[in-house]
Amino acid sequence: MTESDRAESRASTDWTARFPTTVPTLALLIATAACSGSGSGAGDAPVSDDPALADSARAARVTSPGDTAPEDEVHATRVAILMEATPEDWDSLRAERSEEDFHVIADDAMYYRAAAREYLEERGVRVVGVTGRRALRFVVEGRPEAFDFSDETTLDVLVLYEPGSRPRAVAPIEVHVADEYFGLEAVRR
Repeated sequence: MTESDRAESRASTDWTARFPTTVPTLALLIATAACSGSGSGAGDAPVSDDPALADSARAARVTSPGDTAPEDEVHATRVAILMEATPEDWDSLRAERSEEDFHVIADDAMYYRAAAREYLEERGVRVVGVTGRRALRFVVEGRPEAFDFSDETTLDVLVLYEPGSRPRAVAPIEVHVADEYFGLEAVRR
């Protein structure tokens, strides 16, 4: 691979080049807007074919924007969980910001949420959504373990999980770190 090929490859996978923000401070506002809450979901497919995990685990169905993770689900397979802000979080933000700022932040949050979902699905990563903050359970070192994401300070949080690793929480605008976390190849357009 020539130096120009490497430069082109880096440019094609640079998240900020593909999805630039028109106002740099908006990403900061999205990243620092505090939120909390709890969500719920439904689903009943086993996470794993392993009978030891099947009894205590439930999984969301195949990806679609409406898929949610049940409260008692134990994640044992590669997944990205998009924890979205609750209506209460949005009401709180609306009370703190001007109407114009609120609409810009909401528009950007929806954009980065959709872009993150698309980015991951293009790479074959299952994406599941939940509303609000709550502990999520993942199999780590062969045993289910709960991880609390209530202290994350972004409106939306993207939780990446690869079996054999601890989950990692990032803002949707930082979805490009999934390539390294999951060991994925860059997708060319």
